[in-house]
Amino acid sequence: MRYGNMENGKLKIFRPVQVQGLLRLGSKFDGGYVVHQESLSDADYLLSYGMGYNIDFEKDFYKFTGKPTLAFDPTLKNVSPIIDKLRAAQWTPFFIHLKNRLAWVYQEKRLRYHHIYLYEEGLSAYDRERYKSLGYHYERFQLRRKKLVLKVDIEGAEYDVMSDGKIYTQLDNCIQIIF
Repeated sequence: MRYGNMENGKLKIFRPVQVQGLLRLGSKFDGGYVVHQESLSDADYLLSYGMGYNIDFEKDFYKFTGKPTLAFDPTLKNVSPIIDKLRAAQWTPFFIHLKNRLAWVYQEKRLRYHHIYLYEEGLSAYDRERYKSLGYHYERFQLRRKKLVLKVDIEGAEYDVMSDGKIYTQLDNCIQIIF
């Protein structure tokens, strides 16, 4: 079965390509991504969806480019995963979640030092209460004519967003797309 850019349930436009001049930004073990170094200097913004508690990639992006990040994540202030782990007596995950949440309180105050602007919204194919489409964010932040690096790490929901054919008409100004 074939649908738009999908063939047999797979997105056919995403194929590995060997590229010279790659750079790794972010943490060494988690939160790091490989990017094309030379084209980063052309970017006006990083759009980061699903940032999580680890902002090392976004900080490195600013250090390397001097450009701001618009970060979107509706989950950072949600304490229900902590409570769920406590109720289930899952002690190690409970303490990890609790530590990350407490550290985030301090780290969130320092986002602006790295020109990271956080919005408690997520990415979706369609506009909903806490999740908005890429087109919505383009309009809200006047990004249609800006050169963007788009980073999407939304725990598997990337497939829903990318399977909506409308998204492909909105990627023309993306210098790099990182999943």
